[in-house]
Amino acid sequence: MALSVVFAGMLIGAYGFCSALLEKDWRASWWRSRWPPCICSKDGCSPIPLQREKSPLQVPGLSVAAFVSGALCIRGKYSDSKILIYVFKPLTTLLLLGVAVAAGAFATTYGRLVVLSIVFSLAGDVFLMLPKDRFINGLLSFLVAHVVLIVAFALQATGLSWWLLLPVAAGIGMYTALAPHLGRMKIPVVVYITVIAAMAWFALERWHVQGSTSAALAALGSVLFLYSDSTLALNRFRAKFRLAEFLVLSTYYASIWLTALSVHRGWM
Repeated sequence: MALSVVFAGMLIGAYGFCSALLEKDWRASWWRSRWPPCICSKDGCSPIPLQREKSPLQVPGLSVAAFVSGALCIRGKYSDSKILIYVFKPLTTLLLLGVAVAAGAFATTYGRLVVLSIVFSLAGDVFLMLPKDRFINGLLSFLVAHVVLIVAFALQATGLSWWLLLPVAAGIGMYTALAPHLGRMKIPVVVYITVIAAMAWFALERWHVQGSTSAALAALGSVLFLYSDSTLALNRFRAKFRLAEFLVLSTYYASIWLTALSVHRGWM
């Protein structure tokens, strides 16, 4: 039964992700966005508008596949099934990467940076699920993912507002709760808290400045990522509790999903 569930999930994931990769002309569209074909006359040349065919069901289909895969990963955590974890933890993030690609991530600098951040998050997922403790490697991977998102948000956000108070308060609260239990991990965790708080602030600041759907999705995603990592840290360093895996993974995948959707050009 377990193997059939795994096989079915792999088929769902492979179908959904391949549908994004096989989207018509996305590679060519990226190339033409850099060197577009032109119509020339005696008055000069003007680029030909790009027309790209894309199935409207790709993003919803990949999202549903990611939800199923994420649910199976969470089930694997509570049933202690290594095969469910090893297959569906990275597959879920891979499907969410497909959501970003299907939503048109390669059409903008912001979208390409979001894709890069998801790739580093995928690397973090792999490090954290390995049998041998690779927590530092995972921490560094997610740290780079957050730095990439900071760059993506900073390219479009300016100013300084009261939104800064929210991530600062969350960061201070997280450090206060964890400090007595960190030991030699104190400096790496402090650096990580600082970076993820900064990422959340830049996302909120972008929403404050732009007020767009894209900015709202990314801001909510950043807050969920902050919550997910806070819960993970509390469960790892302070006290383990049964709901931790569900809270960590559900909010983590939701945060990546929202950030992936934020690349949609029509919502910027």
